[in-house]
Amino acid sequence: MTRTSVRIGFDAWGSIARTHVQGLKALPVVFPDLPFRPVLAGVATRNPARNGEWIREAGFENVYGSAAELVADVDAIDICTPNALHVETAIAAWQAGKAVYCEKPLAESLAAARRMAEVAAAAPGASQVAFTMRFWPAVARAKDLLAAGRLGRILSVRGRMVHGGYLDPNRAYSWRLDRGLAGGGALADLGIHIIDMVHFLLGPMTDVRGRTRTFIEERPVSGGGRAKVEVDDWAELTCTLAESGAVGTIEATRGGDGQEESTLEIFGSEGSLRISSAGAQLFPQWFDRTTGALHTRINEPAGPYLKALLGVMIPARQTMGSFVDSHAASLHWWLRRICDPDWAATQPPLAATIADALAAQEVMAAVYGREA
Repeated sequence: MTRTSVRIGFDAWGSIARTHVQGLKALPVVFPDLPFRPVLAGVATRNPARNGEWIREAGFENVYGSAAELVADVDAIDICTPNALHVETAIAAWQAGKAVYCEKPLAESLAAARRMAEVAAAAPGASQVAFTMRFWPAVARAKDLLAAGRLGRILSVRGRMVHGGYLDPNRAYSWRLDRGLAGGGALADLGIHIIDMVHFLLGPMTDVRGRTRTFIEERPVSGGGRAKVEVDDWAELTCTLAESGAVGTIEATRGGDGQEESTLEIFGSEGSLRISSAGAQLFPQWFDRTTGALHTRINEPAGPYLKALLGVMIPARQTMGSFVDSHAASLHWWLRRICDPDWAATQPPLAATIADALAAQEVMAAVYGREA
């Protein structure tokens, strides 16, 4: 079988980049008929002396001291830097005709996100944003049920993403707590996943309003001293769904120790759906009001979104855990788009585009009450 080699470069070598690499390396092992051959071309890191040997041992050909060197030497860029650093690398890659995969959110500010979207719209390469919850089978099944009208008229939606680990006042200050680098806290880091999932399943939001709280206002800095925290530990938004008129609520918190879970509940005139990360990413819980049945496992024929997802997801017997699996499926989809545009043209719009990410960023900016 002829395979298209795709030289992939990573901008940054943090934990999320290594998660992407885990998923990427699994693809040739799990899928014998891949139409592409992923080549680990290199990593740009701010500290080549410290990370160089580690990166090479992970299977990469080269280590770069700058994103500019990386862009010049690869076919496709996976951007895993802090949010404020996305824009420069992405624009350089697009202007060089390279494909771009970018972590969420798109940027640290709405202005930067709009600039990225403007350049991306004129770029030839396949681009995608890592909203990986779209690659949960439960979400694809929910999309198919909603598209078939099985919930009737949508009345309300409620989403929640709870993460722990930030209640310790001695947790060190990091870029995720720096407004200039991150652009926001719990909402930018976590809640934006739920925003995108609502957009994907139910369409755009209007009348967005929100509030935020910072529970721990100072953090210790490595090397001594303390820094003021200017991002949210907790955020909540309310909205109206433009297509259905339904009302919605989304909550995101990084102060949920012991209760970590991501959920989305959709209520309609003919039933309801519940999607949860708590061991149920394969199937949504579906109540069918027309029959009075509560389904925890859906046996209906696969619709177009689930069929598309099954072609790129890691099989259950080879799972690496849902977090890595969903990243692997998302990267698989991106690479298929790069090497086979004809295939991409036949698929439903499963993955998040740059325009999708901009729409999520606009909601986030409305909650924060700022555009800069």
